[in-house]
Amino acid sequence: MPAGPGGVFGPGGPGVGPITGEDLKKCLTDPNSCASVVVSGFAYSVVAPIVDQYLSYLQGQAAGKWQSLPESVINIIAPKYPDIDLHTTRYATEIDTIHKQHITLGNEIFFTTRMDFTNIGGICLLAHELEHSVQASKRGGVRPFLAEYIAKGAGKIIEKKSIDIHDDIDLERDAIQKSKAVIELYGWKNIENCNIPRITVSTSTGGLALNITKDDTDKTERLVKATGQEFDGWMALHDVGATSSFFNKAGHPINAANINVGDILTTNKDVNLRKEAADWSAASVVAKNKVVHIVNLRSLSAGPNQSQLWAQVDLR
Repeated sequence: MPAGPGGVFGPGGPGVGPITGEDLKKCLTDPNSCASVVVSGFAYSVVAPIVDQYLSYLQGQAAGKWQSLPESVINIIAPKYPDIDLHTTRYATEIDTIHKQHITLGNEIFFTTRMDFTNIGGICLLAHELEHSVQASKRGGVRPFLAEYIAKGAGKIIEKKSIDIHDDIDLERDAIQKSKAVIELYGWKNIENCNIPRITVSTSTGGLALNITKDDTDKTERLVKATGQEFDGWMALHDVGATSSFFNKAGHPINAANINVGDILTTNKDVNLRKEAADWSAASVVAKNKVVHIVNLRSLSAGPNQSQLWAQVDLR
């Protein structure tokens, strides 16, 4: 955020009413540190200066980064978005949104991370954010949309005595459901995976690995509460072949020919859940013989010494 003297967030800035600029910045950076009575008392007219400066901050970062949606993606998902022109939608990546959540304002999407629209995580996230574009369009633009968003959030703050607006408001619920509907267009059957955006998988030691950022985890926790769903993301099953370390219920090694959705597998290798973020440990090792339920299968890539199967799993 700009920190110049006199700015809302700058040293000695005026803040809003009796609330100092530094306190406001702290509230946005770490909402849990902000007294609920302060936030619930914000009227849209009062927070307008904050909103204006925040939008300027986002736009400043996005300058020179704007990209259009791939035509291949538009061709598939356009039927689900008749209210907006996807050709006018643009997005920027690796934007600092302060609270680490993605922001969609009208036809502009500010992603906090790099985006890959060739996998289920990227499409789920895009579909979710595009629904916020639809919501803004139906409400007459960005300003009315923001006004409703803030108003609904404040109500939940008062009701729950805490700040956690994204998991309960109608706007967010609608976006979750839209992302699942879009995924069905791609033929991915297990739509609950849309509850975990931007999952990537990597391992070189065999077993299972899940590379997940803290932002993914925070989003997951909110959406679990919103949907009541429990789930695990796409993972890579390595050593799937003649000498497989994964076994079916009969004790036979699995391979590409005999693995099926619904299988209950065990592994004789450690199951590694990799959490690669600055404030997380490098890896947590789960005991051997973990039971793995195959929920969905995606693709198989064979190498000279092993095969790698992408599967959506439920760790028991």
